Amino acid sequence: MSLTEQIEQFASRFRDDDATLQSRYSTLSELYDIMELLNSPEDYHFFLQAVIPLLLNQLKEVPISYDAHSPEQKLRNSMLDIFNRCLMNQTFQPYAMEVLEFLLSVLPKENEENGILCMKVLTTLFKSFKSILQDKLDSFIRIIIQIYKNTPNLINQTFYEAGKAEQGDLDSPKEPQADELLDEFSKNDEEKDFPSKQSSTEPRFENSTSSNGLRSSMFSFKILSECPITMVTLYSSYKQLTSTSLPEFTPLIMNLLNIQIKQ
Repeated sequence: MSLTEQIEQFASRFRDDDATLQSRYSTLSELYDIMELLNSPEDYHFFLQAVIPLLLNQLKEVPISYDAHSPEQKLRNSMLDIFNRCLMNQTFQPYAMEVLEFLLSVLPKENEENGILCMKVLTTLFKSFKSILQDKLDSFIRIIIQIYKNTPNLINQTFYEAGKAEQGDLDSPKEPQADELLDEFSKNDEEKDFPSKQSSTEPRFENSTSSNGLRSSMFSFKILSECPITMVTLYSSYKQLTSTSLPEFTPLIMNLLNIQIKQ
């Protein structure tokens, strides 16, 4: 079977209306093997043309889940991982803006595991396609700044209030804060395309290792650990950031470094 036929077969099985989340997740494993065989620009172009719309459509249809072992989470995580493995070259450029806008809209609402993949893909996109994506840079910077602003509350919730209640003080502001981070295009896209049905599993903020619950991307130490390399990459690629966002960003870093956990 030729590579083109393999891609067409995958696309047909993945878009099948009768396919379950589990079957789509299993089908995605074939895509990793296909990606290893993409040796020419023509093959990569055909792959992207067939696969990118399918993945974006499914990511808009499958609800975000905060249960690490749910079918929704496994499928979403694998689809985002495919984006993370894509080569960001000129062949990918026609899809760069659409993928970036979607990831910017979903990052504030995602769980931390998927949020890490969103961060990695967004960083690579901004680095690879500076000229066409620079107008969207501020949206990404504002998300990162909000993550730093949320960190004192995250630390307080994790180390001081973890056992006081099942739902901490971070639960209620989560959605309004996420909404505030979205640009107008994100809000419009969300109203039209983003799944309103959410998983029954709510995001977790307490420091628990026994639960399957995942933290929100906006209140996550894992996401926070991704921010420094992301900011270094952005500042290296977009020199104007030193005068626009650095004055706001630097005090947040200093405040974070000065935080001490009481014994």
